[in-house]
Parts: sequence; structure tokens; C-alpha cells
Amino acid sequence: MSKMGSADKIVGGAAAVFIVWTFLPFWYSYDGPGAEFAEAFGGDTSISGFRGVTLLAWLLALVALVEIGLKATGMNMSMPIKRGLLHLALGGVGVLLTLLGLIVAPELFGASWGAFVGVVLALVWAYGAYMMYQQPDGMPAAGGGGDSGLSG
Repeated sequence: MSKMGSADKIVGGAAAVFIVWTFLPFWYSYDGPGAEFAEAFGGDTSISGFRGVTLLAWLLALVALVEIGLKATGMNMSMPIKRGLLHLALGGVGVLLTLLGLIVAPELFGASWGAFVGVVLALVWAYGAYMMYQQPDGMPAAGGGGDSGLSG
């Protein structure tokens, strides 16, 4: 964990929580006929976000988490693009897909409070990716110390 900068920790943490949150049944609530009847008798009228476009966002979060995990174990992968750009693309598309999940809810279901929490998690993930994109190569985002490269 000491090798990881704060951007890595933000991306990894937000992606991990997003992955778990996608499975929880708070994303959509049933708004169709008989919803009140089902709720009155203790029926569950909520479903998870593990469907449709949010499933694609889940896959992107998994890719981001795997890359962060490989980097944390010391494995250096040779990629055709910078790590920051990779995570910025993953986080940005993850945010777009999660927002699209609010619009394209399953039939007879409306977005519930859990979908908005999912959007916040995706935004935190993308912010961490932006921090990673802004940092120079090979330097942790914060707490890395060392030479600044300036001679005075």
C-alpha cells in the first residue's frame, strides 16, 4: 500500500465500492401495477444495478481494480498508453454508463436512491482517475516526496 499514491487509492477504493454497490438491490424500485400491494405484504420491489448499461460500468470498474491491484503488487505492465489515460477513460465511460443507467431504467422500474449513490461513486472514481492522469509518470499523486526535478 505504501507504493500507492492517493490517486491509486481513490480509484481503487471507489471502483471496489462501486463493484459491491452494483449488486445491492437499491438501484431501481418497481413502480408498476401492484407495487403498493407487494410492499404491503413485505414483497421486495427493488432490484440491483447489475443489469444493462450499469453492468458495463461494473466491468470497467473491475478492469480498473485489477490494474490497481497489479500495480500495488509491484507488477509493471507495458501498455501502449499511460496509466492515467487508461483510468481516465475507464472512469469517464463508467460515469457516462452509470448516468445512462438512470435514464434507461428497466421497464416498470424507476431509479431509486441507490442509483444516485452509484453515480456519486462513479464520479469519485473518475476524479481519482483525473488525479492519476495529472501526475507525472512514475510519481505517486501525494506523499511521494523525493526530488522535484528542479535545481536551484
